Amino acid sequence: MLFICRMGSEMIIELPLKPFLKDYLVHLFGPEPIFASNTGILFPILYPMLEIPPKTAHVLPAQYESSIKITLPYQCVRFPKNPSCYFYINDSNVRNFQKIIHWWFRQDFYHFMESRISLKEKIQNMDNEILEGLGKNNFGIFQSINDFCTLRDINPDHVDFDALCKSYFRYRKSFFSKS
Repeated sequence: MLFICRMGSEMIIELPLKPFLKDYLVHLFGPEPIFASNTGILFPILYPMLEIPPKTAHVLPAQYESSIKITLPYQCVRFPKNPSCYFYINDSNVRNFQKIIHWWFRQDFYHFMESRISLKEKIQNMDNEILEGLGKNNFGIFQSINDFCTLRDINPDHVDFDALCKSYFRYRKSFFSKS
């Protein structure tokens, strides 16, 4: 997409990303600009996407509604592409990156929701009125979504709770229809 700057042994790229996914990545990898270490999981995903920019492309810092800045190592023995030449990510690869991050988010969300639902069922199966009331009040769908967002440092204004709820129900329907 673009090359922002090169500072010493690093270069920083900026990629458009939905606000809740940006919050999620910042939660996973630390404050912005996120450092994509060559031994971590983020750099090996981005590395194959790096290209030499086409001559017709204007590689300038762009303005996005929401974007994430990622610091890439400038010199890396494991990945031999020269970053002074390979600093462009085309639109197709930007969409692929967005899909990968969204997939991570969904898998984490579904796993969290499944664990909350199973915990709620276990609590309700106990013959304890206090725990049963706790299960009803604290493990509902919207409360669980809110807890997920709180634990992942996702701004509630960036998340559509109804969309997450529907996504989770579609996941459960497709998951249990296969078994």
